[in-house]
Amino acid sequence: MHEAVPIHIFQAIEPTAGALKLLDQQLARFFWGSTNERKRTHWISWEQICLPTNEGVLVLSDQAGLPQHIIDRICTFPILPGESDVPRWTLSRRGEFTLASTWNTIRSSIPIVQGLEDLWLAGVTATIAMFTWRLLSNRIPVDSKLQWRKIELASKCQCCPRRPDTESLQHLFIQGDGAIRVWREFDGWFEGNSHPIGLNDTIPSRIEVWATRLQQPGRKHLSIALPYLIFWFLWAERNRSRNHGTQFKASNVIWQVITFVRNNMINGKLRPKHWRGVRLGLIIPNEAEAQRPMRLTMMNKWEPPDQPWLKHNTDGSFFEETGKAGGGVLIRDYTGRVLKAFALPLDAHSPLEAELLAMHHGLVMAAELAMPIWLETDAEQAVALVRGNHWGPAHIRQAMAFLALQKRRLTLRISFIHREGNKAADLLAKTGAEMSHSRIFVEQDLPRELSDIIRQEQMGIPNARAQTEERN
Repeated sequence: MHEAVPIHIFQAIEPTAGALKLLDQQLARFFWGSTNERKRTHWISWEQICLPTNEGVLVLSDQAGLPQHIIDRICTFPILPGESDVPRWTLSRRGEFTLASTWNTIRSSIPIVQGLEDLWLAGVTATIAMFTWRLLSNRIPVDSKLQWRKIELASKCQCCPRRPDTESLQHLFIQGDGAIRVWREFDGWFEGNSHPIGLNDTIPSRIEVWATRLQQPGRKHLSIALPYLIFWFLWAERNRSRNHGTQFKASNVIWQVITFVRNNMINGKLRPKHWRGVRLGLIIPNEAEAQRPMRLTMMNKWEPPDQPWLKHNTDGSFFEETGKAGGGVLIRDYTGRVLKAFALPLDAHSPLEAELLAMHHGLVMAAELAMPIWLETDAEQAVALVRGNHWGPAHIRQAMAFLALQKRRLTLRISFIHREGNKAADLLAKTGAEMSHSRIFVEQDLPRELSDIIRQEQMGIPNARAQTEERN
């Protein structure tokens, strides 16, 4: 209880600016490891530490009245009788109010530093991540940095034994003889028409170039993690050379990076998917070979409804490149016969909203048939939202309100099916995204490709779904 007393005081009494400054100082001293007996250098200000990760962190209109398009949207918003209003917060992903999203909106931002956002999820150790954070923030005590802090010393880099130069971040990590050899070695692990590395690269741009080598998904892929490892072991070799009076060897750096990668393969932290597309300069350990994923095949079969139910398969498509969205709905009876199908363009702003709007339009058509409805879609998140009590992100609030009303009025069952079992609705949704107005199909005028899919499903022929399973 006594630990909560200071927090209660802050809630009851507004602290002074001086008190807040003292609190920040104590937090900064703890972070950098300062004590009363020993003061440590605060390489980065506490204000900068508290910024978002992609800017360097660890962790309204003046128009009077509402714009007309907002008024129109409010007027068309469905009313749920007997329900209290549900506020939605557009600044957070889940639609719930958070202080973090509010602070992020009103705060002053600084330019994004390339590499900082991926750093904490790249699969490197906490020590390497903290070092790279300081490096990208220009807070590493190389000679040029110490001279900038008014510390007088003669500078001589360790990485160029034949032609020593002033030690700076750019020289030690990019332009020095040792750095050039290390980068060239690991550059050979990647093939293709990727952007070449250059002597004039900055440290953030080198990370950016490396991250686009293979365009592989996942922040733990070697194309993302390798630059962080190279920076760390270049620094470690520099310190070994300076502190022990030995020669800087680029081969030591290369060996340490390869050893780190190999050990992480053995202990399972790096799996085959993390080096997919990389021409490794090492022999893959037997323990890592045993972890290669197995290919599994699953059969997805369209199931007809029981009489008198009708089966509605829906799908929504959203293309981020063009901003176009479309919906598709296919209504069939217990024999698999098509009663109605339609494709339409949608005013959606995300894949989830497109899926929900397609479900809504399908249920509008279902109401005309006055039959119990089995609604099936390949959007698992949409199914969970419609089944549950949550409203999801703020931008889907109108679609969710429409669906909440329809759930009250219809006899409804909702289920999920994998995309391979929802091919017909998927084809209709993609067609709708390219249309300027909706189109209704009956069984006699279905497109040939759509008709073939429906006939195959009506005959009970399953669709194969390939899946990769990681071995433990």
